[in-house]
Amino acid sequence: MRQKMIRLISPITIMALALVFAFGCVDDDPVELPTVSTAPIEDVTAMSAKGGGAVTDEGGAMVTARGLVWDTSAEPTVDENLGQVSGGSGEGEFTVTLSGLTSSTEYYARAYATNVEGTAYGETVSFTTDDVEGELLSPGNWENASAAFVYSWSDDNIENPGFIFGTNVYGDDAYGQVFEADGNFTIAGAFFWIGARNGTAGDVVFTIWDFDGDNPGDVLGSKTIPMSEVEATEELGEAMWVEFDEPVSVSGNFMIGADLSDLNDFVYEEYGLGHVSSENGDGAEAALAWIREAEEGWIPVLTYQMDVDIAIFPLAEMTVGSDEKKLTLVGKSALDSRAQQLSGRIAEIERKRR
Repeated sequence: MRQKMIRLISPITIMALALVFAFGCVDDDPVELPTVSTAPIEDVTAMSAKGGGAVTDEGGAMVTARGLVWDTSAEPTVDENLGQVSGGSGEGEFTVTLSGLTSSTEYYARAYATNVEGTAYGETVSFTTDDVEGELLSPGNWENASAAFVYSWSDDNIENPGFIFGTNVYGDDAYGQVFEADGNFTIAGAFFWIGARNGTAGDVVFTIWDFDGDNPGDVLGSKTIPMSEVEATEELGEAMWVEFDEPVSVSGNFMIGADLSDLNDFVYEEYGLGHVSSENGDGAEAALAWIREAEEGWIPVLTYQMDVDIAIFPLAEMTVGSDEKKLTLVGKSALDSRAQQLSGRIAEIERKRR
């Protein structure tokens, strides 16, 4: 009798257990992508803007990341963009600041939200950064220059050792051009006429230093650009525009140039960077071009019996306020007309290498 009961109960028990197991594995709330919307872009300036969005549905799992991505091409993503800023996590609205933008440029932005299922995006919105008009500031006595060069060191013991304003075997790790000024200024960027670039490793730190009238001083602001993105050209009209992430405030004289301490040693025709300068003699004995030697520190190039200016051109408009003067630099859109003005003054610049 007992054996018969076992045979009778066992199939029923097995079926019950199977049903319990099957129903226990059913997922009543499958995870989906979040739902996110993009807010309009506001408070647009030449280099920044404010935006954001809202996560209205987390999709059944926590949103671990949300924010805004932007690019000059439509539909930027978290993997391909010119900029990305986090807006926290979870559901709800968020506001972020987009910085490091280029003036007079159209951008596309959209919000994103990420959970375990993946990343969802809001609609794409576009905006254009402001453009500020201005005049070209020429370094030192550049307006009287008759030619431009990429100067290099040479002597009987060292062949092709590198550039005076750039990388060389003597260990120089920075150079700069002094701008004499009277008042307080706000600097956004400048055009750097890079004449030669070989190789791609390392970073160039385009920098503004304080200048007390006798020596370069503290770093006031900088912009780091990979060597691979440095633009070299023989034409002034194609000079590289470098815009700082945030405007740099200076008071009085300042020096603007490049810190090369993160670059490799010069290798002839394989690795190096050289900046264009005016022809020897056009510096008007003003000692406005400086080099920073690794061991000796900053030295004016007049010490080397050279009298030149470095081809660094802020684009600026000088205006006088109630209690201070301000220098506002323009974006790349004004380069062509300003370059033509300068080219007309120095007449058919021909770059030569020694």
